[in-house]
Amino acid sequence: MSDNEDFPRNYDYCVSVLSSSNKLLDLFPEIDGKMREEHPELYDDDNLPFWPRMIVVYAQWVPFSITDVPDMSWFDRIRKDSLFHLTSRVKSMSELTGDWIFRNVREFDHPYIKRTHVTTSRTLGADGWAKWVAGRIDAIVKPDDNKCWLSAQLQCFSGRNSKFFINRDNGTAFSWRDSSVCCTLDCFYEGDKAKEVAEEWHRINDTERIGPNGKFSKQDKRVLWGSYGSLDLDANWSHYYEDRDKYERLRKARRLADPKVVLTPNTFSVGR
Repeated sequence: MSDNEDFPRNYDYCVSVLSSSNKLLDLFPEIDGKMREEHPELYDDDNLPFWPRMIVVYAQWVPFSITDVPDMSWFDRIRKDSLFHLTSRVKSMSELTGDWIFRNVREFDHPYIKRTHVTTSRTLGADGWAKWVAGRIDAIVKPDDNKCWLSAQLQCFSGRNSKFFINRDNGTAFSWRDSSVCCTLDCFYEGDKAKEVAEEWHRINDTERIGPNGKFSKQDKRVLWGSYGSLDLDANWSHYYEDRDKYERLRKARRLADPKVVLTPNTFSVGR
Protein backbone atom coordinates (compact mmCIF):
# COMPACT_ATOMS: atom_id res chain seq x y z
CA MET A 1 0.00 0.00 0.00
CA SER A 2 2.67 2.54 0.98
CA ASP A 3 4.79 1.78 -2.09
CA ASN A 4 1.88 2.40 -4.49
CA GLU A 5 1.55 6.16 -4.92
CA ASP A 6 -1.68 5.63 -6.88
CA PHE A 7 -3.39 3.72 -4.07
CA PRO A 8 -7.00 5.00 -3.74
CA ARG A 9 -7.40 7.70 -1.12
CA ASN A 10 -10.62 6.11 0.16
CA TYR A 11 -8.67 3.75 2.42
CA ASP A 12 -6.98 4.46 5.74
CA TYR A 13 -4.74 1.91 7.40
CA CYS A 14 -2.81 1.95 10.66
CA VAL A 15 -1.08 -0.80 12.65
CA SER A 16 -0.39 -0.50 16.39
CA VAL A 17 1.84 -2.91 18.32
CA LEU A 18 1.62 -3.14 22.11
CA SER A 19 3.58 -5.08 24.70
CA SER A 20 1.71 -7.19 27.26
CA SER A 21 -0.04 -5.54 30.23
CA ASN A 22 -1.31 -2.70 28.06
CA LYS A 23 -4.52 -0.82 28.87
CA LEU A 24 -6.56 -2.04 25.94
CA LEU A 25 -9.95 -1.70 27.66
CA ASP A 26 -9.22 1.93 28.44
CA LEU A 27 -8.59 2.49 24.75
CA PHE A 28 -11.45 0.28 23.49
CA PRO A 29 -14.02 -0.17 26.31
CA GLU A 30 -16.61 -1.56 23.89
CA ILE A 31 -14.71 -4.84 23.43
CA ASP A 32 -14.94 -5.98 27.07
CA GLY A 33 -18.11 -8.07 26.71
CA LYS A 34 -16.99 -9.71 23.47
CA MET A 35 -13.58 -10.62 24.90
CA ARG A 36 -15.07 -12.07 28.10
CA GLU A 37 -17.27 -14.32 25.99
CA GLU A 38 -14.70 -15.42 23.41
CA HIS A 39 -11.49 -15.39 25.48
CA PRO A 40 -12.23 -15.90 29.20
CA GLU A 41 -8.64 -17.13 29.68
CA LEU A 42 -7.49 -13.51 29.53
CA TYR A 43 -9.32 -12.68 32.78
CA ASP A 44 -8.14 -13.53 36.30
CA ASP A 45 -10.21 -14.54 39.34
CA ASP A 46 -11.05 -10.90 39.98
CA ASN A 47 -12.33 -10.49 36.42
CA LEU A 48 -9.41 -8.22 35.53
CA PRO A 49 -7.93 -8.77 32.05
CA PHE A 50 -4.27 -9.43 31.38
CA TRP A 51 -3.65 -8.52 27.78
CA PRO A 52 -0.90 -10.33 25.89
CA ARG A 53 1.39 -8.73 23.35
CA MET A 54 -0.82 -7.69 20.48
CA ILE A 55 -1.22 -6.05 17.12
CA VAL A 56 -4.20 -3.73 16.68
CA VAL A 57 -5.23 -2.80 13.13
CA TYR A 58 -7.32 0.23 12.24
CA ALA A 59 -8.86 0.15 8.77
CA GLN A 60 -11.55 2.28 7.18
CA TRP A 61 -13.00 3.10 3.80
CA VAL A 62 -14.79 6.32 2.87
CA PRO A 63 -16.77 6.92 -0.35
CA PHE A 64 -16.03 10.16 -2.19
CA SER A 65 -18.68 9.68 -4.87
CA ILE A 66 -21.89 7.69 -5.27
CA THR A 67 -20.10 5.29 -7.62
CA ASP A 68 -17.28 4.38 -5.19
CA VAL A 69 -17.36 0.75 -4.03
CA PRO A 70 -15.04 -0.75 -1.39
CA ASP A 71 -12.86 -3.78 -2.04
CA MET A 72 -14.07 -6.00 0.82
CA SER A 73 -11.36 -8.58 0.12
CA TRP A 74 -8.90 -5.97 1.42
CA PHE A 75 -10.67 -6.00 4.77
CA ASP A 76 -10.98 -9.80 4.73
CA ARG A 77 -7.19 -10.11 4.44
CA ILE A 78 -6.81 -7.92 7.53
CA ARG A 79 -9.35 -9.96 9.52
CA LYS A 80 -7.74 -13.29 8.65
CA ASP A 81 -6.29 -15.06 11.72
CA SER A 82 -7.22 -12.18 14.03
CA LEU A 83 -7.96 -12.90 17.68
CA PHE A 84 -11.18 -10.97 17.31
CA HIS A 85 -12.54 -8.12 15.24
CA LEU A 86 -15.16 -5.48 15.79
CA THR A 87 -18.24 -5.61 13.60
CA SER A 88 -18.02 -3.47 10.48
CA ARG A 89 -20.16 -0.39 10.89
CA VAL A 90 -21.28 2.52 8.76
CA LYS A 91 -20.55 5.90 10.34
CA SER A 92 -20.54 9.51 9.29
CA MET A 93 -17.11 11.08 8.80
CA SER A 94 -17.63 13.31 11.83
CA GLU A 95 -18.11 10.16 13.92
CA LEU A 96 -15.46 8.08 12.19
CA THR A 97 -12.63 10.55 12.69
CA GLY A 98 -13.30 10.41 16.43
CA ASP A 99 -12.30 6.75 16.44
CA TRP A 100 -8.75 7.77 15.52
CA ILE A 101 -8.34 10.10 18.50
CA PHE A 102 -6.08 9.03 21.35
CA ARG A 103 -8.41 9.50 24.31
CA ASN A 104 -6.07 10.60 27.06
CA VAL A 105 -4.99 7.15 28.19
CA ARG A 106 -1.30 6.40 28.48
CA GLU A 107 -0.47 2.89 27.32
CA PHE A 108 1.88 2.15 30.23
CA ASP A 109 2.44 4.00 33.51
CA HIS A 110 6.17 4.45 32.99
CA PRO A 111 8.55 7.01 31.50
CA TYR A 112 9.42 6.42 27.87
CA ILE A 113 11.84 7.28 25.09
CA LYS A 114 10.04 8.27 21.90
CA ARG A 115 10.76 8.33 18.21
CA THR A 116 8.51 9.40 15.34
CA HIS A 117 9.66 9.72 11.75
CA VAL A 118 8.01 10.07 8.36
CA THR A 119 9.32 8.97 4.99
CA THR A 120 8.64 9.68 1.32
CA SER A 121 10.00 6.29 0.28
CA ARG A 122 8.09 4.21 -2.27
CA THR A 123 10.57 1.33 -2.04
CA LEU A 124 10.00 0.15 1.54
CA GLY A 125 9.10 -3.32 0.28
CA ALA A 126 12.24 -3.66 -1.82
CA ASP A 127 14.36 -2.18 0.97
CA GLY A 128 13.14 -4.78 3.46
CA TRP A 129 11.74 -2.25 5.92
CA ALA A 130 8.77 -4.39 7.06
CA LYS A 131 11.02 -7.31 7.96
CA TRP A 132 13.51 -4.97 9.62
CA VAL A 133 10.95 -3.14 11.78
CA ALA A 134 9.30 -6.44 12.77
CA GLY A 135 12.70 -7.66 13.95
CA ARG A 136 13.36 -4.48 15.91
CA ILE A 137 9.93 -4.68 17.54
CA ASP A 138 10.61 -8.31 18.43
CA ALA A 139 13.91 -7.32 20.05
CA ILE A 140 12.12 -5.23 22.69
CA VAL A 141 8.79 -7.09 22.96
CA LYS A 142 9.94 -10.72 23.01
CA PRO A 143 12.04 -10.76 26.24
CA ASP A 144 9.86 -11.38 29.29
CA ASP A 145 11.99 -9.67 31.92
CA ASN A 146 13.63 -6.63 30.35
CA LYS A 147 11.27 -4.16 32.10
CA CYS A 148 10.61 -2.48 28.76
CA TRP A 149 7.26 -2.04 27.02
CA LEU A 150 6.58 -0.99 23.46
CA SER A 151 3.91 1.16 21.90
CA ALA A 152 4.39 1.36 18.14
CA GLN A 153 2.21 2.86 15.44
CA LEU A 154 2.72 2.53 11.70
CA GLN A 155 0.40 4.54 9.48
CA CYS A 156 0.17 4.65 5.70
CA PHE A 157 -0.71 7.72 3.67
CA SER A 158 -2.65 7.45 0.41
CA GLY A 159 -0.07 8.71 -2.03
CA ARG A 160 -0.54 11.50 -4.52
CA ASN A 161 -4.32 11.04 -4.55
CA SER A 162 -4.74 12.05 -0.91
CA LYS A 163 -5.89 15.52 0.07
CA PHE A 164 -3.01 15.60 2.54
CA PHE A 165 -0.73 15.72 -0.51
CA ILE A 166 -2.95 17.53 -3.01
CA ASN A 167 -3.55 20.45 -0.61
CA ARG A 168 0.10 20.68 0.44
CA ASP A 169 0.45 24.26 -0.84
CA ASN A 170 -2.57 25.64 0.99
CA GLY A 171 -0.54 28.05 3.13
CA THR A 172 -0.17 26.02 6.31
CA ALA A 173 3.18 25.35 8.00
CA PHE A 174 2.55 21.60 8.20
CA SER A 175 5.55 19.81 6.73
CA TRP A 176 6.34 16.57 4.89
CA ARG A 177 2.98 16.43 3.07
CA ASP A 178 4.47 14.06 0.48
CA SER A 179 4.99 11.35 3.12
CA SER A 180 4.14 7.71 2.46
CA VAL A 181 4.40 6.31 6.02
CA CYS A 182 4.59 7.64 9.57
CA CYS A 183 6.35 5.40 12.10
CA THR A 184 6.25 5.86 15.88
CA LEU A 185 8.31 3.62 18.17
CA ASP A 186 7.93 4.51 21.86
CA CYS A 187 9.78 2.40 24.44
CA PHE A 188 8.57 2.59 28.04
CA TYR A 189 10.91 1.44 30.79
CA GLU A 190 11.14 0.85 34.55
CA GLY A 191 14.45 1.50 36.31
CA ASP A 192 17.92 2.62 35.24
CA LYS A 193 18.95 -0.71 33.72
CA ALA A 194 15.81 -0.87 31.58
CA LYS A 195 16.41 2.73 30.50
CA GLU A 196 19.83 1.69 29.19
CA VAL A 197 18.17 -1.15 27.26
CA ALA A 198 15.65 1.28 25.74
CA GLU A 199 18.36 3.78 24.82
CA GLU A 200 20.52 1.13 23.16
CA TRP A 201 17.51 -0.23 21.28
CA HIS A 202 16.76 3.24 19.94
CA ARG A 203 20.43 3.84 19.11
CA ILE A 204 20.43 0.80 16.82
CA ASN A 205 17.10 1.87 15.33
CA ASP A 206 18.42 5.35 14.57
CA THR A 207 21.58 3.97 12.96
CA GLU A 208 19.80 1.46 10.73
CA ARG A 209 16.57 3.31 9.98
CA ILE A 210 17.75 6.76 8.86
CA GLY A 211 20.56 7.76 6.49
CA PRO A 212 21.98 6.98 3.03
CA ASN A 213 21.45 3.25 3.59
CA GLY A 214 18.49 3.64 5.93
CA LYS A 215 15.73 1.05 5.83
CA PHE A 216 13.05 3.71 6.35
CA SER A 217 14.26 7.10 5.15
CA LYS A 218 17.34 8.75 3.69
CA GLN A 219 16.55 11.99 5.52
CA ASP A 220 15.81 12.50 9.23
CA LYS A 221 12.22 13.80 9.03
CA ARG A 222 10.42 14.37 12.31
CA VAL A 223 7.07 15.84 13.34
CA LEU A 224 6.46 18.60 15.87
CA TRP A 225 4.09 16.52 18.01
CA GLY A 226 6.65 13.71 18.20
CA SER A 227 9.77 15.78 18.81
CA TYR A 228 12.78 14.21 20.52
CA GLY A 229 16.47 14.83 21.10
CA SER A 230 17.56 18.46 21.19
CA LEU A 231 14.67 20.81 21.87
CA ASP A 232 16.40 23.78 20.28
CA LEU A 233 14.14 24.15 17.26
CA ASP A 234 16.20 26.96 15.75
CA ALA A 235 19.24 24.67 15.62
CA ASN A 236 17.26 21.65 14.40
CA TRP A 237 14.74 23.22 12.02
CA SER A 238 15.78 20.95 9.13
CA HIS A 239 14.29 17.92 10.91
CA TYR A 240 10.85 19.57 11.05
CA TYR A 241 10.59 21.82 7.96
CA GLU A 242 11.29 21.17 4.27
CA ASP A 243 13.58 24.09 3.55
CA ARG A 244 15.14 27.22 4.98
CA ASP A 245 12.82 29.52 3.00
CA LYS A 246 9.80 28.08 4.79
CA TYR A 247 11.46 28.40 8.17
CA GLU A 248 12.44 32.03 7.44
CA ARG A 249 8.83 32.85 6.53
CA LEU A 250 7.77 31.42 9.88
CA ARG A 251 10.43 33.48 11.66
CA LYS A 252 9.12 36.61 9.96
CA ALA A 253 5.54 35.79 10.99
CA ARG A 254 6.76 35.12 14.51
CA ARG A 255 8.48 38.51 14.77
CA LEU A 256 5.32 40.26 13.62
CA ALA A 257 3.00 38.32 15.93
CA ASP A 258 5.25 38.30 18.98
CA PRO A 259 7.58 41.32 18.90
CA LYS A 260 8.15 41.31 22.66
CA VAL A 261 8.85 37.54 22.90
CA VAL A 262 5.85 36.89 25.14
CA LEU A 263 4.82 33.63 23.46
CA THR A 264 8.03 31.68 24.02
CA PRO A 265 7.51 28.89 26.58
CA ASN A 266 10.82 27.16 25.78
CA THR A 267 13.48 26.73 23.11
CA PHE A 268 11.26 24.44 21.03
CA SER A 269 9.80 27.47 19.29
CA VAL A 270 10.37 29.08 15.92
CA GLY A 271 13.34 31.41 16.26
CA ARG A 272 13.13 35.16 15.81
